[in-house]
Amino acid sequence: MPEKTKAEVKFSSFEYQGSFADPVFDTAPLVSAGQAVYAALKPWNISPQDAKYIFPVSSVADPVISFELANRKYLFSLAHSAIALKVDWADWSQAELIIQMAETFKKTVTGVLNTEVTGHRLNILIQVVLEGKLIKDITKPLAAPLKRMVDDLDCYGFILHTTRGLFLVDKSVVNPNGLFMRIEHRFDGQTTFTKMAEALHADELWLADVLALEIV
Repeated sequence: MPEKTKAEVKFSSFEYQGSFADPVFDTAPLVSAGQAVYAALKPWNISPQDAKYIFPVSSVADPVISFELANRKYLFSLAHSAIALKVDWADWSQAELIIQMAETFKKTVTGVLNTEVTGHRLNILIQVVLEGKLIKDITKPLAAPLKRMVDDLDCYGFILHTTRGLFLVDKSVVNPNGLFMRIEHRFDGQTTFTKMAEALHADELWLADVLALEIV
């Protein structure tokens, strides 16, 4: 097994979207759901300035109401067709907290709207910078079949589609010796947040192992 290269995280983000069985076209129930969400988020110190209306919207997929916590670290949003949560600087040590908040958000919204979430989509986005190696040293072994291009290789980026999502690795546009990684995983509506977190964590560990990286 090759020695792993330390990769320092320069930015990380977690994104979740839960799609409703059918869009809720009436805005009034969404406002009621927003009131209930505000009450449900009080244990995490939400305040009036953290809740925002977003009007007008151009499609049922656009957020109508958003809720920001901890200086925008946690951003919840409610649309006619889905709920969403975005967490900047996400870390696996926060998993239990994020799961608890996401479960509360989902349960509150679906209860008020009398609807179900029939599909979940989760994304992890990570920007890392390598310690002691160039990014082409990490990705070059993966490009071995492309012999004609190996000599002038700067970075071998790739996208791997699976039946439930994708893995994407490419050169960072922010850091000259950085890698950008994106992991997407989709789940059916019956999957618990705990199971989804476990699967996504396994995805991240697998990708780090493929690249022989120790993410720190």
